[in-house]
Amino acid sequence: MPVPKSPRRASIRECAVAATLVFVGSHPTAAPAATFAVTVTDPGADGACDTHCSLRDAIDAANASQGADLITVPPGFYELGAPPIVPGLATESAEVTLTDDVTLLGADPEATILDGGFLVDGTVNDTSPAVIAVAVGVSATLASLTIQNGLGGIHNDGTLTVDTCSIRGNGGPAPYAVPYDASGGLSNAGSLTVLASRVESNAAPFGGGLMNTGTAHVEDSTFSANIASLGGAILDFGSLTIRGSTLRDNVAVTVGSVPGSGGAIASAGESVIEDSTLAWNEAVVGGALFVATGAATMTVSGSSVTLNVADAASGAIANGFPGWGGLAPEPGGTLAIDGSSIASNLGAGVVAYGGTSSLVRSAVVTNRGVGLRNLARGANHLDDLVSVENTTLSANGWDTAPSDAAQIVNDEVLVLHHATLVAGASGVALRTAASGGAAMHGSVIDGTCAATSGGAPAITSDGGNVESPASTCGLTGVTDHADVADPRLGPLGAESGSTPVHALLAGSVAVDAAGTAGCPAVDQRGAARPVDGHGSGEPACDAGAYEACGGEDGDGDGIGDGCDDCPDEPNPDQADSDGDGLGDACDAATCATIPGAAAGSSGAPLAALAPLVAAWLAANRLRRRER
Repeated sequence: MPVPKSPRRASIRECAVAATLVFVGSHPTAAPAATFAVTVTDPGADGACDTHCSLRDAIDAANASQGADLITVPPGFYELGAPPIVPGLATESAEVTLTDDVTLLGADPEATILDGGFLVDGTVNDTSPAVIAVAVGVSATLASLTIQNGLGGIHNDGTLTVDTCSIRGNGGPAPYAVPYDASGGLSNAGSLTVLASRVESNAAPFGGGLMNTGTAHVEDSTFSANIASLGGAILDFGSLTIRGSTLRDNVAVTVGSVPGSGGAIASAGESVIEDSTLAWNEAVVGGALFVATGAATMTVSGSSVTLNVADAASGAIANGFPGWGGLAPEPGGTLAIDGSSIASNLGAGVVAYGGTSSLVRSAVVTNRGVGLRNLARGANHLDDLVSVENTTLSANGWDTAPSDAAQIVNDEVLVLHHATLVAGASGVALRTAASGGAAMHGSVIDGTCAATSGGAPAITSDGGNVESPASTCGLTGVTDHADVADPRLGPLGAESGSTPVHALLAGSVAVDAAGTAGCPAVDQRGAARPVDGHGSGEPACDAGAYEACGGEDGDGDGIGDGCDDCPDEPNPDQADSDGDGLGDACDAATCATIPGAAAGSSGAPLAALAPLVAAWLAANRLRRRER
């Protein structure tokens, strides 16, 4: 049966003005009350939108027309700002305000350009708060155009959709615009939706690309090269959702004694980041993400946080910071990371200065600093908690002080539940306080445990743990396995999941080691737990973040056929050098059947490939008929 195609979001240039419907994006709306066509790029207004209709004329006419109007703006450079300032003369505002429902439809972001004239020949010219403002109660759409060179780009108090637009170069020179309340790219106090747009090279004191105090939804968009002191790209004081978007090369700069925080996003509200990429952002605290206040919540799911830069003591993601004084007298809010990869950042992976942090089905790997740091704020703050479940921490701390060279450094309350920690060169996987509250269940420690400062590490075992190669974590439960010579972990890789993990190889003592009590329904990859790994007929959960396949093992290599990358050739190491999903053993076996390939020729003769191609086509035709 054919799979129905998902609806395609229409290009904004496919928008049609018809007798009954207007399509903007994928949402049909009632036909416009009136349509006004801009005919000149002249910034002035003569009071009429006729054959000589400037953008100001069209907006004035739409504001005066009842109902949802349409303004078409053809290719051109539209200067909305005042002419250069002359001493002693008043300047005209660069702002145009939408006071009635309207759609501004350009030709293309690179063709229809609305310029605020904030900078003229590098000199500050006009100080209007935004190029375009949307009034309270107004529903507006800006589509297929660029808004640039304003002290602020857009200020929204109504309901605004920004679709296939470019918002760039607003807010003046770095490090941020003047006056201090400048809005940068977008300032939202209403309801804002940003679709398939680019917000880049904007600057403001707070939220260089977007300052949100209302409700904002961003999808399929890019925020890049924005700059601010708090929230280089975005500062959220309201409700924010980021989905399927990229935030890169944004910077939070230090101003005076206040450290730049949240290179990409700082949250003082309720922020959700889904299926997005955050890379090459920079700040002193939270190179990519920063939870700014105790009341703030931030949820990160299905996302990649890589190559971001932070101070050595901070991380790519920071929950709280004690240096924010009045803004955050109690550092640390609520941080939840799910199904995400925090990798190769120049600094620590995640730092919790307070509050509650959780990592589920995620990977914190190959970061320059410690993978996860849970800092103490004093004896009265033991309610601060970090929990780690179905998560791998490996190869972190490759360039840090020996005292920090660990996957986790903990001075507060830490819970490890089916986690995998693999030590780096220092050999230490977990450092925790001698008087702290670290608890472990069903986890794998490949390395040793040590105290952060003197004494022995205080760790409570709830059973089902594996430690190799020594016995330093205090694992005394009857179901614990300490002093294991080799836990039989595979190399760090995706292993058919979206985040890096260490597979359990044949003969690993971690297989079925954690029993069924408290067993999560899935492992880090989303594979079902528990599985009968030993063929005993009794499913049991494996220790660590990875659940081995178990079940039938046709080639006898200890890897169940269900997840063996080469089920017909023994390959217990699951090596896949070319990353094609087919193990090296199967690659070699396949090449051996193709003349010339096994000998290392640049390609097999076409005649030899023909039967294989024919067989593949026949199999696919059969599958199509079966569907």
